[in-house]
Amino acid sequence: MRRLNIALVDIGAGTSDIAITDLGTVTAYGMVPVAGVEVTESLSDHFLLDFPDAEIVKKELTTEKEINIIDILGMETTNSYEEVLQPNAKWKASQGSYAC
Repeated sequence: MRRLNIALVDIGAGTSDIAITDLGTVTAYGMVPVAGVEVTESLSDHFLLDFPDAEIVKKELTTEKEINIIDILGMETTNSYEEVLQPNAKWKASQGSYAC
């Protein structure tokens, strides 16, 4: 088996775990309290979505170039991938060293 130098990142619901390997051995490990729930909450807050709808939008970001969003008031908008990610850039900046 090859001894690769890689970083393993596990983004869970509540935490993200990062492991760094050197010659096939884990040499560093870290955990940050920022993960998928924070991304979903950020989308929910910015686009006025309930949590389950924000979760769907988050998952569609991986496969769609544009996403139709219907907020809690029933207003429908079509947003590009970049427009949806923009509010998370603001959230990331507010997180300081925890943001990945």
